[in-house]
Parts: sequence; C-alpha cells; structure tokens
Amino acid sequence: MDLFRNALIKLITDTLESLKNDSDYIQMRLLVANISSDFEKSLKAKIKQKNAQIKVREANLSDVDKFVKIYKETWKSTAMHSHPVPTEIMKRIIKDPHIHVLLMEKNKENMGFAIIHRSEHDLKIGIIDILGILPQYQGKGYGTTLGVLIWDFFKKKEIKELRCRVSAKNKKALSFITNLGFEVIY
Repeated sequence: MDLFRNALIKLITDTLESLKNDSDYIQMRLLVANISSDFEKSLKAKIKQKNAQIKVREANLSDVDKFVKIYKETWKSTAMHSHPVPTEIMKRIIKDPHIHVLLMEKNKENMGFAIIHRSEHDLKIGIIDILGILPQYQGKGYGTTLGVLIWDFFKKKEIKELRCRVSAKNKKALSFITNLGFEVIY
C-alpha cells in the first residue's frame, strides 16, 4: 500500500508541478508552534462572519466532475499556465485515504478547494498541495477561511509543521500565504 501511495503522491506532485519548472516555485513553511493564539484569534475573528454559511467537506467520487470544473475555473484568474487534471487521476486521488480533497461551499455553491496530505517522510508535516478559490470569491477572505480550516484539520492530527509551494510569479498567492504566517524555506 505504501508503494501505491508513494506512486500516487508522486503522480499528484508531478501533475501539479508540471504547471511550471521547479525553479519557479518558492518552498514555504509554517511551524504550528509559531501560530500564536492572538494571531489565530485575529484571523478567526476576521473570517467569523463568512464562516457562518461555509461548509468544507471531503470530496467523494460523485464530486469528480465538480472538482475538475472548479480546478479549471480557479486557474483562469491567474497568469499561470495550467494543465487539466484527468478524471481518472482525480478518482484515484479521492480514493486514497492518505490524501484529502476538500471542497468549500456556501449555500451549496462551489467556492474553492484544497488538496492536502501528510508528508510520507515525516508524519508531523502537513502538505498543502494546492489551494484554489474561484475568481469571484478571491480577495474576500475566503482563502483565509479555507487556510484556517486546514490548520484546524491538521492540528487535530498533531501536525507540527505545514508546508506548501508557491509560484514566485503568482504575487497574489505569495502575499496570501505569507499573510497566513508562512515563511520562505528556499
């Protein structure tokens, strides 16, 4: 099973990394110990009103077409080149118990998504593979809401560090992830 999981995570990583060369990305991390209770409270207060009607749930196989559509729409708002996520790969990702595909909805309307997992090398590291908010919801705090919900998800699993990669060319995403408290590793 570990061999299959490692191969699947490599497939996901290769698919997502094919968007750009590795040199275009900045490795970021957030040590959970560095998330002060004041910082977390201020973020949660900022997003409290938006949270009332927001649901974040794990995707299931019936969500594959929905996810593929959300993924495609999310990339339209960036200057970054994207590749479609094949339906068969998405099905395999959703089926994997070690990978979590989260869908964000408000009043049954799709808003965004995240794909997350634990590092296969260190189970105390949580990886945000990708986080996307549909263009009409960007800049309104919904990405922050999803980011905080991801923190909460990983905190329950006793994760000590969160990591992600951000395109150096995507200034909006870099600013967003830095405002969540992430710092550059390299």
